[in-house]
Amino acid sequence: LPGYIYRHLIRKHIVRSAVGEEIVDFTTTPNDSEDREVVQTRGNNSRSSRHDAHGIIKHVTAALLEVRPGLASSPSMTEMSATAVEMLVFGEIYNEVFDEIAQLTKE
Repeated sequence: LPGYIYRHLIRKHIVRSAVGEEIVDFTTTPNDSEDREVVQTRGNNSRSSRHDAHGIIKHVTAALLEVRPGLASSPSMTEMSATAVEMLVFGEIYNEVFDEIAQLTKE
């Protein structure tokens, strides 16, 4: 399951980067019991790749720890699992994230 989620989310990021699709971000405020959907157009958001990377890392790590509970048996195992997911995600989309940061510093 985590592998499927990972591949799907990476593919979705690549398509959104190429097409300029809208970003859907789910946020929860302290007063809300449910997540609210916030939609932004990719062109107006200079942090879109970083948002995607954060979301992918969060969801894949959560799925991994749910499917393999032994990886959450200690704080160090959880940290190593999260680090492994981060390395995989940034290995795939590092160029987009770094280009976004470089573009932002030019402005």
